[in-house]
Amino acid sequence: PDLVVLAFFVYNDMEDNWEAGLFKLREGELIQQPATVEMSKKYRNYVINSRVQRLPGNAQIISHSHLANWLRIAYGKLLRRSTPRSAKAEKIPLKERPAFHLTLAILEAWKQDVREIGATPFLFIIPAREQIRNLRAMPDAGTPRLDLALEKFCQREGISFSNLSQSLLKWQGDFESLWLEDGHLSPAGHIWVARELFDSLRSKKLLSSPSRAGG
Repeated sequence: PDLVVLAFFVYNDMEDNWEAGLFKLREGELIQQPATVEMSKKYRNYVINSRVQRLPGNAQIISHSHLANWLRIAYGKLLRRSTPRSAKAEKIPLKERPAFHLTLAILEAWKQDVREIGATPFLFIIPAREQIRNLRAMPDAGTPRLDLALEKFCQREGISFSNLSQSLLKWQGDFESLWLEDGHLSPAGHIWVARELFDSLRSKKLLSSPSRAGG
């Protein structure tokens, strides 16, 4: 490829890097570890889900049963409650969090891998709905902003990037229409984000197409 786009979700990607147990830092060096159910709770959950999805008739049941989907969603919520996000922890400076340093090391390795194959790395920073809501209500709340820290990292490492938070904070349209009730992007949100991505790539001369589809 000529271009490799990495979409980074600021809500949980940093914590997932830490909890997954697939990488660790040893004296500043990034070490890749084997994926095992003993080492990684997150991987263990994926293995369980994969086995359930391969059960005979599972796809048919999920496609037609409201009860089965309710149980699936309830199980997912139970898993999330088992590792709750601490409001106090989220106020700790990023430089004091091991997950932050591990994440930067992973991104550094990604940048090197991309450049070794002759491609250009591009980091697409995606915020959570709650983050933008909070920033709109209290711009100076003082909560550590991972998206801005990632911007500084990209500038230091010479990585092209686009921070979707900045666009969302300036946007004057119907903000809530971009999201579903569960916090994922709505169809309209996906269209808006795709346009932002393509416009950013074109502005940085990383995409040669002169005009976007559909105007």
